[in-house]
Amino acid sequence: MPIDDEKKETLLARWLSGEITPEEKALLEQDPDFDNLKGIIETTDTWAPPAYDKDAAFAKLKRRQENEKPVPQAKVRRLGWARYAVAAMLVVAFGIFVFRMQGDDPLQYETNFAQNQELDLPDGSSVDLNHASSFEFVEKGGKRLAKLSGEAFFDVEKGNTFSVETPNGTVTVLGTSFNVYARDNHLEVACYSGKVRVESQGRQAQDITKGLVAVLTANEIHVKRFGVAQGKSWDATVTRLEGVPLKRVIEEMELRFGLEIDASGVNTDRGFSGSFLHKDIETAARMVFDPMNLDYSIEGKTLTLSDKN
Repeated sequence: MPIDDEKKETLLARWLSGEITPEEKALLEQDPDFDNLKGIIETTDTWAPPAYDKDAAFAKLKRRQENEKPVPQAKVRRLGWARYAVAAMLVVAFGIFVFRMQGDDPLQYETNFAQNQELDLPDGSSVDLNHASSFEFVEKGGKRLAKLSGEAFFDVEKGNTFSVETPNGTVTVLGTSFNVYARDNHLEVACYSGKVRVESQGRQAQDITKGLVAVLTANEIHVKRFGVAQGKSWDATVTRLEGVPLKRVIEEMELRFGLEIDASGVNTDRGFSGSFLHKDIETAARMVFDPMNLDYSIEGKTLTLSDKN
C-alpha cells in the first residue's frame, strides 16, 4: 500500500536512527520501494571512507577557484523520499568534515532568502547563520576575527579573543554562546552563556551576561532581560520575537519568504511578542497579523496589510 511522501520520510528517519516501532516498520515494509531501499542500506553498511589527502585537496580547490567562472545561485529542491534516504545514508557513511583555509584567507559564507546555514569553524566554534546574511572568519595575530551582516547564533570555543564586527558595533568574547542581529542600523546582542562585550563608536562599552540582551539605540546601548530558557529566537522552522515593533517582524517575514509587505496603511511601531512558522506565508501571516487585528491580502509576491474594520 503506497504511503504519502511526508509520512514515508518520517518513518525512514526513525528507521535509520533506530527509533522505529515494530508497527511503524511493518507499515514502511508495505511500500513498493522498501525492498530497493533495504538493499541500498545493506550495501552501504560495508562502505569505508576513502583516504583523504588534505594538502592535495587544498591545492586542487585553489586551482579551481583561480580558473572557475562565477556560478549562478543554486536552486534548492525537495528530494523524493528514496533519494532523500540515499543522501542521508551517504552522510552517515562518509561523515562530514570542515575544510580549513590556509594562510590569512578568510572563510566566507552567505545565505539567501529562506536559507539557513550551520557552520563549523576551524577553531571548534560553531555558527548558525540566519537567512539573508553574510559572514567572514579568519584567525590572525593570535585573535579570531569575524564579520557579520545579518543575523547569526554563535557557540564560541574557549581560547583567544573572538570578535564579531558588524556595521554598527563590535561584539567581543572569550568563550560563550550568543546571538547577534545586525541589519540596517539595528544591532541587538543576546547572551545565552558566559559574558559578552558590546562596543560601538561614540558609546560606552557594555558587558552582558546570560539572560541579558543589549540593544543599540541612537544614543546608548540599552540592556534588558529575555527568556534564555526558550533557546535561541530562531531556527530552521520558526522565528520567535519578543517586544519588538511590527516593522521588525515585517522585515523578518520579507527576508524569510522573499516577498514585499506593503504596510503603508497600518501602524508599524506597534509592539509584537510571538512567533511565526516558516512553513508558508499564509501560516505565518495568520500567526502574526490575526492577533494584531490586521487584514492582509496576497497577490503574487506582494502582501498588503490593512486595519480590520
